[in-house]
Amino acid sequence: MKNTPCYYGVIKSMIALTEYKRRFRGSKKLEDTLNQGLEYILKHKLFKKLSSDQPIEDSIILNFYPYTYKSNIIEILSLLKANDLIEDERCIDALAVLMKKQRSDGYWQADTSYMKSAWIDFDIPKKPGLWISYIIKGLTSN
Repeated sequence: MKNTPCYYGVIKSMIALTEYKRRFRGSKKLEDTLNQGLEYILKHKLFKKLSSDQPIEDSIILNFYPYTYKSNIIEILSLLKANDLIEDERCIDALAVLMKKQRSDGYWQADTSYMKSAWIDFDIPKKPGLWISYIIKGLTSN
């Protein structure tokens, strides 16, 4: 990775490497690259700028699915869970952001929708989101 890689590019690349590792036997180089990328994400506490406590981009803390070229903390936490790292203390802030967004009815909702002209929404923004809630519950349960 370069000194300042595209953060979304790192996330999407680590998702691809994780899936490759899951399906095929990985090499030492693959493991090293995956570990390096995951550590980079954890160093950012998943969604924060290194220079401040602020989100890398406002949309990274929005709930949406499907994931576009952008990413959000739901996708990032799913990546960390797939690599048995969701218990890492650097995930706490991202999990807290999600928990704050839980509605009084127990569901989460989509905050926005991307690529409306190309994709169908899995959950209608501002309504109880069955899909997003299912994913988040999978992240927060053992």
